[in-house]
Amino acid sequence: MKRWQLNIINACLLVSLIAVAYVMFRNIVTPELKAEEVTSVTMAISATHDMEKRITGADDLRRFIKVFNSIDLRYSPLGGNPEEWAMKVQVQVDERLDILVQDDMIRVGKAWYKADREKISELLFLYPEFSYPAENSIE
Repeated sequence: MKRWQLNIINACLLVSLIAVAYVMFRNIVTPELKAEEVTSVTMAISATHDMEKRITGADDLRRFIKVFNSIDLRYSPLGGNPEEWAMKVQVQVDERLDILVQDDMIRVGKAWYKADREKISELLFLYPEFSYPAENSIE
């Protein structure tokens, strides 16, 4: 086979691989919280990482869930750095769900997602708006 024919075959294989990867990553289900399943939310911000607020009021839980679910999360295979978080959230459903917020990245469980910075800011500003007392972190 001639060199140009091999190059065409390689290019077709590369395009096919990219298309398959795009379809796979596009179809990954993004997480969504359901108000009836969440019993509490514990939030900590990096400035006071040893202090956290436990959110238990029904209206406040619904507000947190509404803001979180409004964020358009796009799966990111590259991820982020879990050591450089701006906000750490633990959502209590059947099992505990850990969420880390960092710049324009959010980690939900073990998967990283890219998100709009304005929506992330809206999520970050919930911490000072909730009037629950900040307590020492248990962990």
